[in-house]
Amino acid sequence: MKKLVLLSLATLLLVSCYTPTVNQTELYGTVEDIVYYNGHNHVKVWCKTKEKYYNVITDKLYQKGETIRIK
Repeated sequence: MKKLVLLSLATLLLVSCYTPTVNQTELYGTVEDIVYYNGHNHVKVWCKTKEKYYNVITDKLYQKGETIRIK
């Protein structure tokens, strides 16, 4: 009986940690503006597929017009 309970709990824990990755696509955008503030680069990125701007905070130094991945 104890083995059955432990087996069912282990199965429940494994299933609850599983996250399906359906329709997750990586977004790419073009760097429009870069502002160095408070030790980080704040980059304004235009995503053509979503047709909207994203603000990305990073430590990397990007150039205007460069295509980067949006996380």
